[in-house]
Amino acid sequence: MNDFEIREKLNRSIASGNIVIIYDYDSLEIMQLLSERLVSKNVSHVEIWQSIDEKSDSKLSIYVSKDVVEKAVNMYHMYDFSDKVFVISDSDQYGSLFNYVKTGILTAQEMVDALLYKI
Repeated sequence: MNDFEIREKLNRSIASGNIVIIYDYDSLEIMQLLSERLVSKNVSHVEIWQSIDEKSDSKLSIYVSKDVVEKAVNMYHMYDFSDKVFVISDSDQYGSLFNYVKTGILTAQEMVDALLYKI
């Protein structure tokens, strides 16, 4: 998928009223917690673009290649003004709650709740 196709896919998702979460992290546990929390909140207008080798069984999760996730993260800055696109990553480039989990300050569930406070 090239940059244009990814941008068009993002635009279609946003135009249809969906929120897109670009999940750039290799933890199936966090992915499942994220999906479970969205389902428990009865949220169905969310797409989670993820590239984890172990696929989540969530209906909200859309498996895309790692390359697509990386390109989408790079495009994120175009949508940064929007409340429709979010990046979840443990990259130092973005403010990260993952460090709080790694150091034991937050549980994984508390981190997921904090990430989804706007949704």
